[in-house]
Amino acid sequence: MSQNLFSVLFLKALVLAILFFTLQTTSAAQPAVESSTEAPTRYQWIHPQQCEPKSFTPLPGQRPPGLMAFSVVCADGTKKTLSANVIVMSKGYKLNKTYKKGEKISKEDLEPTQIEVKSSFLMPATEDDILNQTLRKNLLAGSIVRNQDLAPEKAWESRETVPLMFRSQSIEAKAAGIAVRDGYFGQKAKASLNNKTIEGIVKRDEQGKPFLEVTGAP
Repeated sequence: MSQNLFSVLFLKALVLAILFFTLQTTSAAQPAVESSTEAPTRYQWIHPQQCEPKSFTPLPGQRPPGLMAFSVVCADGTKKTLSANVIVMSKGYKLNKTYKKGEKISKEDLEPTQIEVKSSFLMPATEDDILNQTLRKNLLAGSIVRNQDLAPEKAWESRETVPLMFRSQSIEAKAAGIAVRDGYFGQKAKASLNNKTIEGIVKRDEQGKPFLEVTGAP
């Protein structure tokens, strides 16, 4: 009787040992899940001790980055409204040389880069904005060019004669109009043509001279 009991206990111990070895091997084969520091969006909850967010939806009328309010479903099933600093990754441009206030940045001195943005006031400027505007202040080499660093570059003054370029799928025509107000590169502007007011975007031609690009026929 005792010998049979010993055999049963030995078999149970052997089975448990095999199961333990199998579990250890399986868990070792699976990589650990880590939070990525390169995620396009990060959320820094203001009061994380109040709730472990399981899912969340931003309240209407808000845009990242910056402080935002969310409708949150907590891990325990309760619902709350919590705030978080939303940090996003955005494409920006870094200067390869130092520029002074009032200067226009050259495309050759821009280096694309990815940066974390914590506030809408710190959004990096787009390439078009950089090339079509001048600097409000001095910027050192290595600086990220942001929207608040730029000032629109004036293309013409009010009542000046301005070149017009009408473009559509079937036609491209040139004309000349009178500026309704001051025009700035890269921005919308209005001109008068044959007693009609038309609107377009102020651009540069191949020689760097301004013209008003209008979508549609004259």
